[in-house]
Amino acid sequence: MMKNSTKNQKSNVSNEFEIPVGIGQPAMRALATADITNLEQFTRISKDELLKLHGVGPKAIRMISEAMEEKGLQFAHSDQSDQVSELANKKIQRRT
Repeated sequence: MMKNSTKNQKSNVSNEFEIPVGIGQPAMRALATADITNLEQFTRISKDELLKLHGVGPKAIRMISEAMEEKGLQFAHSDQSDQVSELANKKIQRRT
């Protein structure tokens, strides 16, 4: 019983730059595959680059954009973006 209580307490702890709740599972899996775990990491990635990730669509981009705006963050410009989609998509293809 104590383990469940501790586990529940840990899951209720909120990280200030946590990826928003409600993003679809395909998008969350794609972000995890690209090793993206918090909002600050999106400042190094453009929206266009994110849309190249298999599973990330306009709804996820909108939700992430809104969460970033609340924190005063913004996506990278396309010409300054980390290239995460190619490697992540190869990993996703290997799993299927």
